[in-house]
Amino acid sequence: MAHASTVAVLGAGALGAAMASRLGETGHEVRLWNRTEERARAVADDAAGVTAVSAVGDAVSGASVVITVLRDGDAVAEVMADTIDRLDVDAVWVQASTVWPRSADALAGLARDHGVGYL
Repeated sequence: MAHASTVAVLGAGALGAAMASRLGETGHEVRLWNRTEERARAVADDAAGVTAVSAVGDAVSGASVVITVLRDGDAVAEVMADTIDRLDVDAVWVQASTVWPRSADALAGLARDHGVGYL
């Protein structure tokens, strides 16, 4: 099956694991990263189309969609501040973590400042 796109899922908690698994099932090439690499590996071992990666930069490089599903706004800001410059010009960042409105505004500003499409 041809892959529809390459998707990076950053966060392998319950929601991130479910998203990664479902995206893999539907034909996307999924790169799953988590701060605890073993958690990402455990998900990838049981999910078609999902590969665990140890470095967040490797997850996002070349991905057409980057989905953040992390603990909170601070975690998202920290990970993306170190990673956003690795996103492809046409990549879209889908921020799916539960964050406070102030964090959501700051994350949208980070994306805007780097010319990254943001949802």
